[in-house]
Amino acid sequence: PYATQTNWITLNSFTPMMVLAIEGDVTDPNQAAGWDNARLQTYFHDIMKATYKFLTYGWYASGAPYEGMGKNYQYNNMYVAYAKRGYNFFTHPHVQAYAFEFLTAQMQPFGHYITAYDSIGGSGWDPVLGGNNFKASDLFGLKHVFPENDAVNFAYRQYVETPFTNSSGKFSMVDLQANKLIVRSTYE
Repeated sequence: PYATQTNWITLNSFTPMMVLAIEGDVTDPNQAAGWDNARLQTYFHDIMKATYKFLTYGWYASGAPYEGMGKNYQYNNMYVAYAKRGYNFFTHPHVQAYAFEFLTAQMQPFGHYITAYDSIGGSGWDPVLGGNNFKASDLFGLKHVFPENDAVNFAYRQYVETPFTNSSGKFSMVDLQANKLIVRSTYE
């Protein structure tokens, strides 16, 4: 009846952000619904313990999530803030396997989109390209921490560039950040 992991750790990731937003600033517990700084610090530490268990028991050593990909992700953006407070989950082997191996392994052969494995995953709704994409909340955190890693850079490029079909049916890539058209193969 008890689970060793849950995707609610990431689905409720807004909660630690609220705690971090007021950490050290609560002088009157009545201002924060009875929470004082000590209670907030304990609560945050408990969230960090739950996150560690989520990564340890909710992700395989291969970097694949136990529960499936349709609604499961690591939400690595949050881990940047956690690392600044002494909880560096980017060193966890399952996070590194996810970043360095699993993200690129789920890429569809033509690039840009992924195939997820579970009942609400799949390839997406587009009949040709699929359209199921990486989670931005994972990619931007990983790119911030591992800016020179080839696998992370490849997955990041697949996310920020959008396939575009010209009138002759050839694919090009639109770089959404640089706002320019790049004519090249996905795998250059």
